[in-house]
Amino acid sequence: MNDPNKQQTEYREPFPYKTYEEIRMEKERRRQFHHSMVVVSGIFLMFCAVIIGVGMVWNRSASPFQLLRQTSEAGGFNLAILNQPAEPPAESGKNADFTLPEPSDKTEISDEAEPGQLIQVADVSAVVKKARASVVGVEAESYTGYITSRSGSGIILSADGYIITNSHVIEGCDSISVTLDSGEQYIAFVVGNDSYSDIAVLKIDAENLTPAQLGDSDRVEVGQPAVAIGNPTGHLQGTTTFGIISGVDRTMVVNNTVMNLLQTDAAINSGNSGGPLLNGRGEVIGINSAKVSVSGYEGLGFAIPINTARPIAEELVRSGSVSARPMLGITASRLSAMASSFYGLPQGLYVTAVDKSQNCGLQAGDVITHINDTNVTTISAAVLVRDHFRAGDTVTVTFCRRGLTRTVELTLLDRLTVSSDSNL
Repeated sequence: MNDPNKQQTEYREPFPYKTYEEIRMEKERRRQFHHSMVVVSGIFLMFCAVIIGVGMVWNRSASPFQLLRQTSEAGGFNLAILNQPAEPPAESGKNADFTLPEPSDKTEISDEAEPGQLIQVADVSAVVKKARASVVGVEAESYTGYITSRSGSGIILSADGYIITNSHVIEGCDSISVTLDSGEQYIAFVVGNDSYSDIAVLKIDAENLTPAQLGDSDRVEVGQPAVAIGNPTGHLQGTTTFGIISGVDRTMVVNNTVMNLLQTDAAINSGNSGGPLLNGRGEVIGINSAKVSVSGYEGLGFAIPINTARPIAEELVRSGSVSARPMLGITASRLSAMASSFYGLPQGLYVTAVDKSQNCGLQAGDVITHINDTNVTTISAAVLVRDHFRAGDTVTVTFCRRGLTRTVELTLLDRLTVSSDSNL
């Protein structure tokens, strides 16, 4: 039964449906609003660009960012720049009063400037002028079946035509030509070649040449300037690169030869081999060698110290070879810690062969652990000990054979009499 006191309420849907016409009109209103906003934004941006452009024309010293900053700080567009006097524009970029400053002999740098603001570039032109006439290009050719050629550099040692270069530049070649800095070419022959030290001496039939001034590589220090001159690619003779001495007494093993070298960040390419590494006075402190370059790294150049190369060059000129260079007369390889642990052997040098002229009692399979009470676990360590002696001297070698430690007296041999396979 209905209660007459209750009020009748009309039912309404919680989410009323819109007709198609209402939805279409709402979309049209949104589209028109979006279109209007795009137009207004475009007009606003164009207005800003016009204001900035006019400002830059009238105030050329101000950048667009400065003008925007001025505008934003003022809370609106700053039109004061329009009141500045105009400058007459130049016609076609011509300026009758245009002059370039004359070069000055001295460049003044204020002492009040901060160190980070000082820009100093070393001028090595005097060094290059002093030494360039003493640097030559070397071309070596071989005719074994087909013609192959190698290019390198050389340094004039004497006015009558003795030239020092790298052994690997001319080794195994059939003909050698030398090109002076003046462009003159000469046929050269090999006076002496020492592949162990990578030093060779050539001779050309010439007179009144300009010999290089040799320095003292023992006085070289890290950080000193270094200038390299050479013949990269064989066609760029006289190419000069500049850097510093990056390291001294760098020990590197090259073809089973331990070499103490100078390190520099001056670029040294293949054609630089045999050329000079110069100090700040134009003196030769090293013989550049691209043979010992480290692939995959930048700024790592090496040179044979001139104090090492000088006596070798003198002996090559006097006798054609370097005599009494010591060799143990064995072939050995490093026994790593892992291998020694696996096979139950001491860590040292594993002997794989003994030269037939060495009758010391060593044989293949022995493991050398000490030379003259010095522990040797690498080939370079053994070579450093060996090179303190001369051929004919006697050293004590301690080795292990079948678990027993033994000692033997070994007489060092002359390198010239030892098989080329021996590396120690």
